[in-house]
Amino acid sequence: MLSQSDNSPVDGGGLGWGWVRLAALAALLLFSAPSFAAPHPLDALSAPEIRAAVAAIQRAGFTPAARIHSLEVLEPAKADVLAWRAGQPITGPLARRAFAVVREDRRTYEVTIELATGAARRTEVPGVQPGLLPEEYTKARDAVLADARFIQGLTARGIRDRTRLFCWTSTAGTFFNDEARRVVQVQCTQPAGTVVNPYARPITGLTALVDLDGPTVLNVIDAGAVAVPPPAEFDDNAARRSQSRTFQADITDQTVRWGDWSFHWRLDPRVGPIVSLVKFNDRLVLYDGALSEIFVPYMDPDPEWHWRTFLDAGEYGFGRLATKLQRGLDCPDGARFLDAIVAWPDDGTPATLDDAVCIFERDAQEPLWRHAEALTNAQAGRSRFDLVLRLTAELGIYSYTVDWVFGAGGEIGAEVIANGIDAVRAVPQEAGQPGRDDHHGGTVAPGLVAPAHDHFFAFRLDMDVDGPVNDFVNARLVPEVFPGAGGRALWVVQEQVAERERDAAQRISLEAPVQWRVTNAARGTAYVLQPAENIVPLAPPGDPGLARGAFAAQHLWVTPYRADERFAAGPYPNQNANDGLPKWTAANRAIRSTDVVLWYTVGFRHIPAPEDWPVLNARKVRFSLVPFGFFARNPAVQ
Repeated sequence: MLSQSDNSPVDGGGLGWGWVRLAALAALLLFSAPSFAAPHPLDALSAPEIRAAVAAIQRAGFTPAARIHSLEVLEPAKADVLAWRAGQPITGPLARRAFAVVREDRRTYEVTIELATGAARRTEVPGVQPGLLPEEYTKARDAVLADARFIQGLTARGIRDRTRLFCWTSTAGTFFNDEARRVVQVQCTQPAGTVVNPYARPITGLTALVDLDGPTVLNVIDAGAVAVPPPAEFDDNAARRSQSRTFQADITDQTVRWGDWSFHWRLDPRVGPIVSLVKFNDRLVLYDGALSEIFVPYMDPDPEWHWRTFLDAGEYGFGRLATKLQRGLDCPDGARFLDAIVAWPDDGTPATLDDAVCIFERDAQEPLWRHAEALTNAQAGRSRFDLVLRLTAELGIYSYTVDWVFGAGGEIGAEVIANGIDAVRAVPQEAGQPGRDDHHGGTVAPGLVAPAHDHFFAFRLDMDVDGPVNDFVNARLVPEVFPGAGGRALWVVQEQVAERERDAAQRISLEAPVQWRVTNAARGTAYVLQPAENIVPLAPPGDPGLARGAFAAQHLWVTPYRADERFAAGPYPNQNANDGLPKWTAANRAIRSTDVVLWYTVGFRHIPAPEDWPVLNARKVRFSLVPFGFFARNPAVQ
C-alpha cells in the first residue's frame, strides 16, 4: 500500500488512503473529469487536487507497494506566470498540474499529472534515491536496536534498557554504498533526565549502517566506549517572554544595565556614540567601541566630482550633527530618550542635543533559540529581545543611524543604517530618461544623474576579553582530504596566533575563510568578530582617492592599544592622506599577549537607480561580536 498511518488525516491532504477507496474515486473520475481552479497559478495543491493526483498515480500502473515520496504543484512556465493578471482564469498554459516522485521495486519515478483530466505520465529516473519517508525512520531504528552487534556495543557502555533510547536516522551521503542500495546511518542517545534536549547525551562511537530496502543492518561501527555526557536541559518556564513585556533596562545617568549586560555610553562630537566598559555578568568584553570614520568616495571623473572622497566623521563631526529622534519613527513608543551636550566647534559654547539618543528593547519577532522534540512531544524556546542604543546624524544629504545592539546570548552587534538623498548632477534631458544607466552613475530622473559611490564605516573596537591581555587568533578553515572518510575533503580549523600587525591585517575571503578571534589565553575564553555583507575598494594601490581612506583597503586591522590612536584615517584627515592605520601599522608592531584593538571596516556599494529618487530607502550593514568559549554554556538558557 501507499504510505498509510492511523494518524494521517483522511481529508485535507493526507495520503493515508487505501487502494479500494482510491479505486472508487478513480471510477468517479472516469465519468466526470474534475474542474480545478486556484486564485493564483503558483498556489500550492488543494486537498481535492491532492486526492485527484493520488488517484491518477494509482492509474499510472503502480502497485500497492509503491511509495509517494513527494507531491507538489508543478509550476507553469515563468513567462506565462508573469503574463498572468489577477482574476484571469487559470487555464491553458496555466492549467493546474502536479508533480510526484514515486518509488517502487527499488526504482524511482517522476510522475506528471494533469489535474483537469487525471492524465499521468511517469518516467523512470535511474541511479537516484528520493528523500526519506517517515516510516523509514522507524524501520531503521527497529532494525538497529534488534541487531546483536549494536546490542553488544550498548552493553559495553552499560546500557541495557533499549526502550528508553532515542535513535535518529540520517542520510549517509555517497560513501557507504553503491547506487542500488538505499542506505542510512543510525545513531542513538540516552535521553534520561532530558525533555527537549536528548541530543546532549549521545552514545558516542556507535553507529549502524542500514539498508532500508530490507531493512538490513549492513555494518556496525564501534570506535570504543565514551562516557555519556550529563543532561543539558532547558528551563522552559523561565525562557518564554511575552511580546507585551515592558522595557526592563535600568538607566542611571549614562550607565545602562539590561539583563546581564552593563555598559557606559557617551556622545562624542566627532565619532558619535561610544559604548564603554561593556560587561556581561560583570565580565569585561569590550573596553570601548565606536564608529571611528566614514569614507565616501565618488566615482565620477568630472572635475566637479573626482575629488569627492569624504571623511565624514573627521571632517565634519558625526556626533555633533546628531538629530532629534522621533518617537514612533526613529524609535518605538516604549523607548527612553536621552539628551546629550557637546561643545559647539565655532566657539565651544555648550549645546544641548535634545533626544539625541534613544534606548529601547527590540522585539525581533523570532526565536532566540527553540527546539521541538518529537521523542517527548515537547517544545521549548525563548523569544529574541535585544537592547538597542541608537543615534542618527544628518551629514548633509546623508543620514546615518548607528545602533549598538546587545543580545541575551552574549552577542554585541554594530549596525549602520544609511538614508538620505542622492547627490546628483544635471545633464541635458535628451541624454537619458529614468532608468537609463550613466557610465559613472545612474539617471534617477529626467536631467539628473547620481554618480556611483561607496560607503565605508570604520569601527574601532578596543577588545578586553576577560581583561586587557589578549591575543588575536586567525582560525583558518582549511580543507584536508581524508582517505578513511571516503576521500572527502573536510575542512578543519588551524589556529595561528598573530605575532605582529602584518599577521592580522586582512580581507574577508570566501575561498580562504578565517574566523577572527580575540582570546584570553589565561582564561581560555574568546570573542569572535563575525562579518556580514561587505565590500572592498576597487581602486588599485596608490590611487589618490583611496589614499584618503586608506584604512578601507583591508577589512580588518589589529593594533596594540595606544591612547592617541583613535581615528582610522588619522587625527587630522582634512586635506590629508595616508595617515592613520596604514601609517601606524607600517612599524609592524608586536601584538602577541597585549592589549589589542580591532579595526573593522564594513561598507556597501551604491549604484543609483530611479527608485533612489527623490529619497533613498534605508540600507543596513552590520557585524557582530559573538562569544566563543566565553561561557560554559548558552547564557540565554536560564
